[in-house]
Amino acid sequence: MKNILCSLFFLLFISINSNAQNLSAYINIRNEFYFFEDSITRQIDYLPPENYKIGGNAIAYNDKQSTFKIYQYGNTYSPIRGSVLQYEMTNELVLVRTAGSLYAFEDGNLNLLTHFPGAFAICDSMIGFVDYASRNFLVYHNGNISTVKEGTTDVAVNFVAYGSNVIAVKTFDNTFGIYYHDSLYEQETEYPETVLAGANIVAYIDQYDPGFRIFYKGVTKKIEEFNPQIYVVGDDCMAYISADNIFKIFWNGNLYTIGNYTPVYFKAKDNVLIYADRTGYLYTFWQGKSVRLENFIPDKITIGRNTFFYFDQSNHLKIFQNGKLTEMPFDTYLSVVLDYDVVKMKMSQSQFRFFSNGNTFP
Repeated sequence: MKNILCSLFFLLFISINSNAQNLSAYINIRNEFYFFEDSITRQIDYLPPENYKIGGNAIAYNDKQSTFKIYQYGNTYSPIRGSVLQYEMTNELVLVRTAGSLYAFEDGNLNLLTHFPGAFAICDSMIGFVDYASRNFLVYHNGNISTVKEGTTDVAVNFVAYGSNVIAVKTFDNTFGIYYHDSLYEQETEYPETVLAGANIVAYIDQYDPGFRIFYKGVTKKIEEFNPQIYVVGDDCMAYISADNIFKIFWNGNLYTIGNYTPVYFKAKDNVLIYADRTGYLYTFWQGKSVRLENFIPDKITIGRNTFFYFDQSNHLKIFQNGKLTEMPFDTYLSVVLDYDVVKMKMSQSQFRFFSNGNTFP
């Protein structure tokens, strides 16, 4: 019985640990490298890295000896021998590029994509890339690589736009397609003029055929007969000003008319959509509802995933996360940085605070 309970506890710990995503990192006053993960702070290295980047479930860095390393779920890996030319982070993946190859690091495993890397598009859980030897368009997803479009003497595709789980491409034979959930959806147009993408959504305007089109979860619809004046796209959401000056928001498959005016400010990124009405009042559109925040537009709003922060007119730091606005105690901050959904506040050369999941950690 004791062994069974221990095994169950271990499995529960692994399950919780494998979903840990609230990551940040910093270098302290002694030049030691530390990470923050789900309320806990620990040392990664006793020397500062040459550089580092934060992802949704990993921290990648080149250490003082130029060795490339990845911290993920309590383990530190050195997956590459030799120098790394480029590395990029997403919510679930680390893309690694060397002088001759392209790799995807996922769940502790390094997966070779190609020895002949061409252009690529990196999403939360997949990577679209061109193998320059074959000219083919391939996609890596869940440890597998599939050929989506074969090339000829020409490269199979050019990447037009990509979001968290969609990739919009223009093929060598002049087809405009959207790769989504392991399928390539060919669009009616051959001449997209502007294209923007987020999770589950691609919005585009045709160069010759008027109208505003949205691809959402596998279905393309024309939602306006005339081209919008301007539009922005996030995850499952999109905001635009129609040709007749009506401000509208598309979210989760539904279209909302916000008002017959042109907002003086609006921006979408990840799951966050922010706008200011014609009088300058600041709102966020969160899960189908407009939430009023301020009676002014802050000089700077930093956005990432489900979080954004700004300073109000009294210089108080305010953090909006997962539908809730939190006003931080008045203090002096040397810097404030957003790492996905973790707000890192540098109070002094030796003191940091972290805001994550609605809580503040010293």
